[in-house]
Amino acid sequence: MSWSVAWSPAYVISLLYLAVFGSVIAFGLYFTIARARGYAVASYISALTPPIAMLVSVMFEGARFGVLALVGLALVLAGQLFLIRAPKRSAA
Repeated sequence: MSWSVAWSPAYVISLLYLAVFGSVIAFGLYFTIARARGYAVASYISALTPPIAMLVSVMFEGARFGVLALVGLALVLAGQLFLIRAPKRSAA
């Protein structure tokens, strides 16, 4: 089996879309949020991307996830909830 790329218009357009929006623009937005609201808030993006991807897969691809994936999803969401509710410490 050899690796190959299907240079169809759909492939090239999707690759360009991911490169521009998924990397360049997303990276710029991340640092804009980090400067404006702090890196702790911006880090939520990293933790919440997989659950959002799972939701999109369920909605548009009909994906079904097993128990371990659902447990992982619950742990990620619980962790985010703990971070949001954690007492804020003032910088001294």
